[in-house]
Amino acid sequence: MSTLPPSIPPVIQTAQPAKGKGMAITSMVFGILSYLGLGFLLFIPGLILGIVSLATKRPGKGMAIAGVVLNGAFLLVAPLLMVSMLLPALTRAREMAKRVMCQNNMNAISKGVILYEAEHQDAVPATLETLLKDGSVNKGLLHCPATAKDDSVSYRYFPRPVVPGKAETMILLTEPASDHHEGRNVAFFSGRVEWCPPQEFDRLLSLPENRAVAQAMTKN
Repeated sequence: MSTLPPSIPPVIQTAQPAKGKGMAITSMVFGILSYLGLGFLLFIPGLILGIVSLATKRPGKGMAIAGVVLNGAFLLVAPLLMVSMLLPALTRAREMAKRVMCQNNMNAISKGVILYEAEHQDAVPATLETLLKDGSVNKGLLHCPATAKDDSVSYRYFPRPVVPGKAETMILLTEPASDHHEGRNVAFFSGRVEWCPPQEFDRLLSLPENRAVAQAMTKN
């Protein structure tokens, strides 16, 4: 009696999960959003997702290519966008630095005037060049760093007798409005230096103790 060979169980083919289009779609969406203000956060993930989708041959090849192109293009223009975003801030910082340097110049000049008064029986120097010759200040202090460099004195100086009790508001030194944006530095007979927007400067000029300054500035 012959024996039958053992039966071989059929091999069951398990269905492989279909690869979806999620990576391709996400890459393309990130590429679009990169140009809507979110580029610096999304273009690198979007580029990686697009490349992975193409490398693994997932569905949605066209969308993956679009995502790679969009995100790759943003990668090329990103440095230019960063420069355009940072340039206003850098310009502002440079202007602020020049403003502070100008205030330091005026502060040193004001102290030079006070020192000159102490040594000359309360007489103020007739010109800023007098301070320079006297040795109270050096030449570099007489020039605002925001103006074109030359040998001229860029500050406006207004020597006159001090009105009693008005040293805090009497303008001793100022500069042309064109030196800076949105205002100018002003030094007072008290030695104080402050930044004055146009409205505040106009108010100072309207004070009786600054009438001579207002007249002098109107003539020029």
